[in-house]
Amino acid sequence: MEIGLNHLHKLLFTAVLIISTLHIKAQEIEVVEPWLISPSEFFESVTEHEKYFVLPYNGVQTYILTDLEALYLGTPYRYGGTSKTGLDCSGFIQKFGEAIGVNLPHSSKMIAEYGEEIPLEEVEQGDLLFFTGRNKNQPIVGHVGVVYSLERDEIKMIHAAVTGGVRIDKPFTVDYYKDRFLFAKRLLLP
Repeated sequence: MEIGLNHLHKLLFTAVLIISTLHIKAQEIEVVEPWLISPSEFFESVTEHEKYFVLPYNGVQTYILTDLEALYLGTPYRYGGTSKTGLDCSGFIQKFGEAIGVNLPHSSKMIAEYGEEIPLEEVEQGDLLFFTGRNKNQPIVGHVGVVYSLERDEIKMIHAAVTGGVRIDKPFTVDYYKDRFLFAKRLLLP
């Protein structure tokens, strides 16, 4: 079987075209391949900010806290209370949890198991503040409140206190709370 000159040219042209395409593809792979093979080299060439994509924390909407304030401010303290007739601190935090879509237990110590601990300097509206109970020398959670607002770096907390029931305080201007502060936590919202 003889191949005509015209047909041979077509075969050669096709072969050159295939080889050129493979060469281009090989060059494309070489561009991508180094960081696939050696991620450490790739990451060394990128700034710290570009390495991670972190969604901003949107916090708890102000209206949720103002609605809770409108509903419960002045509600008397009642140990074990979970209603408008009387609330204890964890009962109030349960109401807060319901408002943001988080089901929390009726125990400040158990609520302390939820969320992510954060430095006090990083708290935002809606974060939880945990304190010891009446005995400040026992580092056991006995009280919890919610950051109501931050004004000029001054934290206001809404909580149910034995004296005064549901109220808003500046906990870090009062020795009683300053001396009993344990940690702050941020609930992971659904």
